[in-house]
Amino acid sequence: KKVPWVESFSVLARTTSEELVEDVDDDLKRELAFYEIALAGVKDCQEMCRSSSISFERPGDYYAEMIKSDDHMLKIRKQLLEQAAKVEAAEMKRKQLDAKKYGKALQVERQVEKDKRKKQDLETINKWRKGKVTATEKAKEEELLNLATGTSAKKKGLNDFIEEKTGRRPDAPRKSSKRLAY
Repeated sequence: KKVPWVESFSVLARTTSEELVEDVDDDLKRELAFYEIALAGVKDCQEMCRSSSISFERPGDYYAEMIKSDDHMLKIRKQLLEQAAKVEAAEMKRKQLDAKKYGKALQVERQVEKDKRKKQDLETINKWRKGKVTATEKAKEEELLNLATGTSAKKKGLNDFIEEKTGRRPDAPRKSSKRLAY
């Protein structure tokens, strides 16, 4: 008994895989041959469906039923969001740890610089106490001391200039002429 094609939808390949592939040990070429045979069979089947006026394309408003329920998909989405949140939290924690390490390194570096400056200051004070300070070191120390205390070398004003030249200050009280006479 011959069954009409519409009832079986069976399609035979026009060529065999042995005709398309010379080396059967080459997996890539063999798989490509299987793909080409299947594609040719689908095209033949489409033509037969068109000639028998059977529609084989899905209508535009067709929605397939999901294998998994909406509740299950919500659980999966929740798990994915939680996983993404964990990854983000771990990355944030790593960044904070890196920032903490960097801050600690900066703090240690500043402390080392501070200790170094303190040691140098103590050495200069000890040299000064012992009187081993050279003139240039003494000038530097005085300058640093003046900067630290806020005082600086006083600039000579007009009164200082007059005192230097005449030996007396112009704003100082003058001696009476009686005393100068004898």
